[in-house]
Amino acid sequence: MIHPFPVQREEPRPGRWIWWGSLVLFCVAGATGALFRFKVAYGGVEALSLGNVRHAHSHLMYMGWATPALMGLIWALVPSEVTKPYGRFFRIVVGTTFAAAVLCYPLFLLYGYTPVQMGPVRMPIAAAASGLTILCWYAFVALYAVGTWGRARRGPLRIWDVALAILTVSTLGAWGVGVLHGLDVYGSIWTTAAIHFYLDLFSEGWFVLGVLGVMVGVLGEGQTRGWKWPLLFVTCGVFGSFVLALPSAYLSDGIELAGRLGAGLVGLGLLLFVGRLYRRVQAETYVWIWGLPLFALALKAAGQLAVAFVPVLWPGDHADLRILYLHLMLLGFVSMGLAAGARTVWRGASVWGLAAFYGAVGLVLGSLVMLVWPGGELAQKLALWTAVLPLLVAVGLLAAGGIRAREPSGRPAPP
Repeated sequence: MIHPFPVQREEPRPGRWIWWGSLVLFCVAGATGALFRFKVAYGGVEALSLGNVRHAHSHLMYMGWATPALMGLIWALVPSEVTKPYGRFFRIVVGTTFAAAVLCYPLFLLYGYTPVQMGPVRMPIAAAASGLTILCWYAFVALYAVGTWGRARRGPLRIWDVALAILTVSTLGAWGVGVLHGLDVYGSIWTTAAIHFYLDLFSEGWFVLGVLGVMVGVLGEGQTRGWKWPLLFVTCGVFGSFVLALPSAYLSDGIELAGRLGAGLVGLGLLLFVGRLYRRVQAETYVWIWGLPLFALALKAAGQLAVAFVPVLWPGDHADLRILYLHLMLLGFVSMGLAAGARTVWRGASVWGLAAFYGAVGLVLGSLVMLVWPGGELAQKLALWTAVLPLLVAVGLLAAGGIRAREPSGRPAPP
């Protein structure tokens, strides 16, 4: 297991190229998100639809930024005797994942989920191309399963087992979208439900639990039994909570109740994770490095508990509220957690670089709060200009990484 911070005297683990590749695509996805905010605030760029820009931003963040980075951290944190025999295959899988994400990006930007006439066939080519990324995920799941087969399912392995299982199940929603499109069913509640089954289980299960496994792997396992109930609550709840993204007008009272119950279970499980991990975070040299992502996760969990118990709260009926929630989870917890993990495993950022990234994320989240309340034109413009900040910091991290790579090997690494 990797030692806690600081780790400046240790050599970074193999796979550092994954961090830099993911960070490059984070910059592209961040620029696309800023373009989305620009179109909302000022209009313009008529050749690109607002919905397609949003799809391109979210899919590149999911497929090009967070997924390869998380794959790399998991592979770096499992014992080397697991990864060494399969290192070549892993590099092929991650490289293909990057390539598929890059391929899908312009297709989503231009077409989104809209079907396109391709000779005698009419099909959503962006969604079809994204099937390549799913095959890459299956390959990673297979590598992980073969490599860890027979090992005790302790601490992070148990959490990653569940995360990868939910990742696999979530792809049924993506294939379901393809089936519905093959039947010429577009824009129905069934298509929307399949999309959110796919994306919400993917983000709630794969990303959140995957990064929690990284935290456990870095900070220490503690009592293995301590993860049983939090993991069970999240696993049971995530399969119902995805309906929160659907408009309530299409849902029966029973389905709405199932969604609220699922949100409550996930929120409770995540708060139990937060409580157990915070004790370990307090022992760190830089408490805020893991403490701030954990705080974002606590806010996300509190939001889910609020949805479970407050009847007037339904994210599917309030777009700005859902956008805030998604960014709190994916930018606040997942992205900050990946950056913290990359610092530990690959020495991917200095303390000051990480602090700048966290500060930019905090300003973005604050601007999204203002979109919910009080809203208005000023809030839209503020959301635009703050959306540029994580992009600028990420560019700075790339530049700093290039400078460090050219330094003599004997020079001490920066803090």
